[in-house]
Formats: sequence, C-alpha cells, structure tokens
Amino acid sequence: KISKLVKTKTFKIGVLLISLIVVCLASYFIAFIGRIYPGVYVANIIVAGLKPEHAAYVLDQKISAPDKITAYYKDQTFEIGLDQIDFSYDFIKTAEAAYRLDRTGNLFVDFYQKASAPIRKVNLGLRFELDEEKLNEAVGIIAGEVGQEPVYPSVKIVNGEIAVDKGQNGAEVDSRAFRTEVGQVLAFRKSTRITLPLKTIDTALSEIESQRY
Repeated sequence: KISKLVKTKTFKIGVLLISLIVVCLASYFIAFIGRIYPGVYVANIIVAGLKPEHAAYVLDQKISAPDKITAYYKDQTFEIGLDQIDFSYDFIKTAEAAYRLDRTGNLFVDFYQKASAPIRKVNLGLRFELDEEKLNEAVGIIAGEVGQEPVYPSVKIVNGEIAVDKGQNGAEVDSRAFRTEVGQVLAFRKSTRITLPLKTIDTALSEIESQRY
C-alpha cells in the first residue's frame, strides 16, 4: 500500500510542493542572515533588508533632531529647548532594536514573525536619550505658569448664619501624560507642538455635599 501511494501522482505533487516550500523558506532565511527582515520601518523610514550598521547610517543621514518642543495652553506658549535637556537620538540602538524585532529567542514567535514579515508593516520609534531631571525642571516651570491653585471649602458665619463656601477646583499639568506625549513626538517625528495636558485638582464641594457640610 505504501509503495502504491508513493507512486501516485498526488503524492508526487505533494512532495514537490513541500520541497518547494522548504527551499523557498530556506532561501528567504539565508537571504536575511545579519539583515533586518521585511516590513520594518523606523519613524516611517524603511530599514528592511539592511544590516544594522547600514540602517543606523541611513537614519543618521535622513533624520535631524528638532531644536525644541513647543507646549501650549490656551493663548500661552512655552518652549523647551532640546539642547537644554541634553537630547540626542541613538541610531545604533534604534537599528539594533529593528534587527532584534524578529530575533527574540522564542523559536515559534520568531518563525511566525519572519514568515509573515513580507506582508506586514511595523513602524518602530527612534531610540533617544535625554536628561529626565532637566525635563522635569522645565515642566515644573511651565506648571507654575498655567496651574491653578484650588480653593478649599470653608465655613463662615455671616450675619449670624452659617455660610458654606463650596470652594473651587484647581488644575495642574499632568506631567506623566506630557512626558508620554513628548516621547511619542520625538520617537516618531510628529509635530513638536504639544497641547499641555491638565488634570483637575478636585477639592470643591458639589451642591449636595455643601448642603451636608
């Protein structure tokens, strides 16, 4: 039965197809030894097929760091010079991250990602360095300009009657959200104009709460 199966046309075609697939996959994997797999972009710049050192060179040639980040709130604008926070792109680490994307060490994950690479598009962010302490100082200065101190609830006696001041909510810069936005802007070369994210300092009493006060 086995010998008959081997001689059938269907079996021969199956073996031929499997052999063809194996040869194609082997050729594909060999072609990208030491190179970044297809479908990989960095800040919308294609680096697929390049060796890491070549990818770093391409990124260095095509990308210039912005001079500043402009934060604005209503009619106020604030500038943070990137030289003031020691900002710089690290193209070598960026290229290495692109190269390691499909080389995680997990055989099954890596095989799937490599096999599906020709039909995908992965856009990675640029790696960069900056002085977080200096950035926090700059954000702190801005926060002092746009922040609103809350007015806490209070009770007074006016003309022999108890009067409740419900207070007023304050506002402060959401430093974590702002840092996240800064990271996205610099990593993906987006517009360097950022709306300052504010969060409410909730101290005021609601109408119902003021009645119970």
